[in-house]
Amino acid sequence: MPHKTLEVANVVITANVFNVSIFSQLWLQRHEIFREEEFISRETMFLPQLVQVGTETCHMLVVPERLQMILKTPDNPDPILDRVRSIVNLLPQTPYTALGLNMIWFLSMNEDERITDFTRRNFSVPNHPLYNYFSVEDAKFGAYISKQFAYFRLRADIKPVRLPDGSEKVQLSFNFNFDLPSVDNVAEVINESLTRWTEAFQETQTITDMLR
Repeated sequence: MPHKTLEVANVVITANVFNVSIFSQLWLQRHEIFREEEFISRETMFLPQLVQVGTETCHMLVVPERLQMILKTPDNPDPILDRVRSIVNLLPQTPYTALGLNMIWFLSMNEDERITDFTRRNFSVPNHPLYNYFSVEDAKFGAYISKQFAYFRLRADIKPVRLPDGSEKVQLSFNFNFDLPSVDNVAEVINESLTRWTEAFQETQTITDMLR
């Protein structure tokens, strides 16, 4: 069975525009989104069109079109998601447009398994003309699948990739997308949707473990 590792876990909220200038160190500290000592990281930067703050557990990026929070400890999401909720609650008039929960897993092959054989076994359709056309030794396969998941549209893009170090892995990119309604209580809608993080994260693990 291949070995799986989590490469990315983040929350992305898009808007028609974020007022990036609001996200000053003073504002973030005053509202207890980040503590004073957390601003000393090399990942911290305040520019007119970009703000980022990095800590041991998360990394926040704000640009005019989106707010992104990377969860460095996705198995303990609540303290990090609370930071997102605080921002949303403080800025309820922001024209939010969509919410995305994103996870990327990598599968590493066992020493006795070739990635060509693994992807053929998991993603080819026997006797289908398209796959028969690619029935050569070096062929690699993947899949795009989607379904409804609670409020979200779950999209999974699965494919073999070559990393900068030359190694090959199977990448599973999961996106749980929710186009936010134009309602007065959109902040409440976002807060409620964020409660599905753990359920969504477990769903990606379940799907990843189906590949053998």
